[in-house]
Amino acid sequence: MNGLVAAQLLDGRGGAKSVGWREIRAWEPGTGALWVHFDRHGHEARRWLREKSGLDVIVVKELLADASRPSIIPLSDGTLINLRGVNTNPGAEPEDMVWVQMWLEPGRLISSRHRKVAAVQDIREALAARAHGPVNVGDIAIRLAERLLDRMDPVISELEELMEDLDLRAAADGRKKQRLELVDLRRRTNKLRRWVGPQQSVITRMSTDKSLLFDEQQRVRLSHEANRVTRYVEDLTDLRDRASAKHDEISQAQSEDMSRMMYVLSVAAAIFLPLTLLTELVGVDFDGIAGREQSLPFDLFVIVLVALGLGPGYLLLARAQPVLLAPRVRPAPLVR
Repeated sequence: MNGLVAAQLLDGRGGAKSVGWREIRAWEPGTGALWVHFDRHGHEARRWLREKSGLDVIVVKELLADASRPSIIPLSDGTLINLRGVNTNPGAEPEDMVWVQMWLEPGRLISSRHRKVAAVQDIREALAARAHGPVNVGDIAIRLAERLLDRMDPVISELEELMEDLDLRAAADGRKKQRLELVDLRRRTNKLRRWVGPQQSVITRMSTDKSLLFDEQQRVRLSHEANRVTRYVEDLTDLRDRASAKHDEISQAQSEDMSRMMYVLSVAAAIFLPLTLLTELVGVDFDGIAGREQSLPFDLFVIVLVALGLGPGYLLLARAQPVLLAPRVRPAPLVR
């Protein structure tokens, strides 16, 4: 596996010519804008980066890193940009994110991946069709950021729909199931927010730092993307807070149900424990109860038992009636 996914020599008009290792090795500044995209696990690509690319060892190390947090690192001769996007590969979870690491310098963009990135394929198809493709390497970096964010939108919308469904679902549908779904929703939301938050800072820096290789029109486009990713961060934060509030609501309802049950058990214990104590003291065998042959002592004993049972029982049940018979009013759904 040589690791070369694609190499494009831009024509400056929205199209490009596919090239191979020979043209990549022969490229020099001024011979045209070159985009090289490779799989970091390819042996030939790794050897070229280390020995023939002319890049600083720090840049090479970043491009070959197995994991990368969204970041932007301006250097004297170019800029390192690391971006993340949702995983659209078959069988993968969207929040198990993919990432693209880029080295941007005048006339050349070198990018690497660890898994297939659909945003890269979008740009390759636009260049192949020669229809509104990138015209320079800065444009490629911007389009990668745009396409990565495009694919986040439906994923966040899906999470919002799941939250709406959980928020409107009746409590009778099963609190245990709802809690499990909320835990999964919070897990997915937190994983996305973990990477989208830093990406907000990266794209904002790209739109405001005039020392980077972007012209004024490109910075306007990046400003729009910065606003969009800010909205995504706000939506994910809102989802996390709503899921936490809903989880607390369900936990509180379960605690109230448990309290009702424990109160009923306490009432039953308050009624029967004194009776059990007296019958143990006197004797559980009614035939052997002292005074059984005489009606008056036995009747008095029964009256005492009934009084001890009904008296505290009535008082406790009367006190518990507002709690036990109170309607279970479900709180109104959370408003976004």
